[in-house]
Amino acid sequence: QRFEILNFAFSDTGTLQRLADLEKRILDFDPDAFFLICHNGEEDRNLRKLAGVIAAGDYDLSYPYLKDLAAKAGIEPGDSGGDITRALRPYSKELLRWTYERIAEVCEENGITPVWDYLPLTLSHERISLAEKGRKAPAEAGIQTIVLDKIYDGYSVDQIVVSEADSHPNEIGHQLIARRLLEKLVAEREKLGLPMEIESVRVPPLP
Repeated sequence: QRFEILNFAFSDTGTLQRLADLEKRILDFDPDAFFLICHNGEEDRNLRKLAGVIAAGDYDLSYPYLKDLAAKAGIEPGDSGGDITRALRPYSKELLRWTYERIAEVCEENGITPVWDYLPLTLSHERISLAEKGRKAPAEAGIQTIVLDKIYDGYSVDQIVVSEADSHPNEIGHQLIARRLLEKLVAEREKLGLPMEIESVRVPPLP
């Protein structure tokens, strides 16, 4: 059986932007599953991205909830990005919770399995407690959750990052991520509704 994986990710996006992508672009491809790859700091990132949209003068926020939230926070046209962020700060948890709930709702309406994947940053990958904190909101919204723990065990930081100035995963780092994700998908295939048997998947060794 053949599977196709489509990558819609781009740098420094918030969960709210992924919701918009899901509804405006991804649904056209009729996916079976929708994977959210998340790090720590999703709540703050989500807030900053919304503040940036509003500061840029884009009041066509598409969702009535977001328009109501901006009004409730007392945001006025011409407010600076910093002022908007501060005004929205008390609603950051509510905003992230609504975003996950909307993602779960859209996926359910379209027969899609939503999966939240925690991918630890290379420089803090041992702090898995951050994952347990972050997975609560998507789990409560009805989204399946996976924590990619122990990805880089046995490897030093300089072996898995691009350079001292760039802590993104290098080629080996990406191979380790892919390997651990596959292991998790196989181990939790029933919960995720994946049509495969454990015996049908082999995790290849690293070169």
